[in-house]
Amino acid sequence: MAFLRWPFWVWPLSLVGVILGLNGATWLPQFTTSDPVFCLSCHAAGDTRNVGQASAIHPPYQAVGCTQCHAKSGQWPITDIYRNGVSADPKRVSENCLRCHKDAAKKDESNFKYNVINIRIPHQLHVEGVGATCATCHRNIAHDFTPTPTNRPRMDYCFQCHDQKRDSCLKCHAQGLPQPTAPPKEVASPSSSTKPDGASLYSQSCALCHGPKGNALSSANLASKEFLSSRGEDSLLNAVARGTGAMPGYGKMAGGPLSEEQIAAIIAWLRSQAQ
Repeated sequence: MAFLRWPFWVWPLSLVGVILGLNGATWLPQFTTSDPVFCLSCHAAGDTRNVGQASAIHPPYQAVGCTQCHAKSGQWPITDIYRNGVSADPKRVSENCLRCHKDAAKKDESNFKYNVINIRIPHQLHVEGVGATCATCHRNIAHDFTPTPTNRPRMDYCFQCHDQKRDSCLKCHAQGLPQPTAPPKEVASPSSSTKPDGASLYSQSCALCHGPKGNALSSANLASKEFLSSRGEDSLLNAVARGTGAMPGYGKMAGGPLSEEQIAAIIAWLRSQAQ
């Protein structure tokens, strides 16, 4: 056979070529199918939710790629990504969190880097005592879909377990409940020929706390027809305009951005959407 007559120096070069070829065939799929650019070609386009927005807290995709959070540990891209797929299942994501944040459950309950209002959160009690996982509270650490993303745990995540009527918020907010430092951004007043858009106004002024559908807070479920009917029109108007409980007033009389007509449009839209 002809290759048996090759000069001796050809053999080492051939071996190196084979090794490089196998190495390329092994690693090339990982640098294509698991690269964030590959994932974002769908997950930031068209009708698909834009997960390409930069997090205000978590390292960027260049430092922590999609598969580091959403693939199984040791998952082989070319054989597994398309066959078994990556997943946003909270259990899988939480397990991947602990690959980097090994001592998260042991940390002190305050003085975290981004804990700007010094909330007391005993991680060890939540993880070991009640079986919470990282994604129970930090599901929006990288992808926050609220109108004003913060990438911090939201209060409605607390209410998944804590009874609002029984558990005091001061357990964690030891220094008192946060108060807005400035009125919300001014919402443009409608012209005389244009009726205010209740859906847009709700998204700008209310969705951050009440959720996109209005059902984020069980004590004030704005998606419930029963809840809205039990309050009455005047009561709802006054609550939004003047404020109630921990919620500040959004009416112009209370220093907020909304006119009476805009508040009425929000309530009318909520009633039209209520179940």
